[in-house]
Amino acid sequence: MLPIFKCAGALYTVLVKQPRIATGDYELAELPAGMIDGGTFAGAAARELKEELGVTFTDNELVDMASSLPGSKGEEIYFSPGLLDEKARFYMVEREVSPDELGKFQGKATGLLAEGERITLWVVPLDAVPACVRDGKTFIALYLYNNWKRRNG
Repeated sequence: MLPIFKCAGALYTVLVKQPRIATGDYELAELPAGMIDGGTFAGAAARELKEELGVTFTDNELVDMASSLPGSKGEEIYFSPGLLDEKARFYMVEREVSPDELGKFQGKATGLLAEGERITLWVVPLDAVPACVRDGKTFIALYLYNNWKRRNG
């Protein structure tokens, strides 16, 4: 999910930093993401944003960014189809916030401890995200957002 917060004329997102043992990084920065444990894709996206950011969004606020691609049928995007069946949908949401509201995200500890999640939030200007991450899902989300923005203004 790509949460975009408009604040004082600028665009920001909130990345999550969490241990990703396979990478050897205990604070890998990436966009919030999660598994579908029943329900709809949009419902799972909204649930993950609530769990990881503490912000409630409705299914209707979320935009399926891949649906704006030419020829898209709203299908999932595969990450490594020659090796894995892992796939994802990419949603974005925009919300206007005050500087105080945006500041409350910075450094906040979140995640479901019962599921072993140890997450720290990091507020980043949207245009600075590529320099802050090494996560492919985040780069795909940024590409889809830029494509969606070109098509939808």
